[in-house]
Amino acid sequence: MDGARCEADSAERRVNCKTTTAPAKNVIAQVNRWKLFYIFTKNDNSFCSMKTFLSLSLCAALSLSPTHAQEQGGRAGRHDVSPDEIQTAIRNGFGSRVKIESADGRSYLLGDFNVDGFSDIAVLGNIEEAKSDLKHHGVKYVDADPWSRRNGSQIDPLTDDIQNCVGIAIIHGTAAGWAAPEPADKFIIYNCFSSFRLIRKGQPLQRGGGSTGATPRTKGASIFLDLESGATAVVYWNGKTYRGFGLRRGD
Repeated sequence: MDGARCEADSAERRVNCKTTTAPAKNVIAQVNRWKLFYIFTKNDNSFCSMKTFLSLSLCAALSLSPTHAQEQGGRAGRHDVSPDEIQTAIRNGFGSRVKIESADGRSYLLGDFNVDGFSDIAVLGNIEEAKSDLKHHGVKYVDADPWSRRNGSQIDPLTDDIQNCVGIAIIHGTAAGWAAPEPADKFIIYNCFSSFRLIRKGQPLQRGGGSTGATPRTKGASIFLDLESGATAVVYWNGKTYRGFGLRRGD
């Protein structure tokens, strides 16, 4: 490996690192291993220069870092995903009458919700004028109210008692991505809430007053909701559909 190649690889890693996190202990340990390797090979003229060595150290440290770009919340002003890409995916999958909204400055979440190894997207949308179009587009409208007897069931959006709230349009991605013309599946979750955020896979659920039942073992990333009633809930994939679980009771 020559020095130019080492530096180019390091630069590429730095670009990818912008959406990457790594445990500090792992990074330090790997850099130390490279230091030892340099000490034992520093007399070898065929080895990279000191500058190249530092680049290799950075490359090796960053290679330990699991990327979490697919589990970041999309806030206004961020460029993880372009607005046009989201708008096109929503229009193609849910119809032109779904209007993208935002809550607490956030309009979308990225994560592997159904644990198939592909990135999915959850987008806030006003669906009041689009309810009659959803079935035509093959969208599954699911009741994910934790305190509803229909929790986890697919229902007719035209008969839903909840009105003037916000929909979460969820697209299950494939190897071609969630923006592909034919995604794996499409869902609408509808509720009245003020903000939503991502709960990463394995992140413990914090329960509060009035929460009943066994804590679900979420299989993938899930969605935390601050409901307008003062309650909080999580929407998660149970392997077959989306369900809601009450983390705290509201009014």
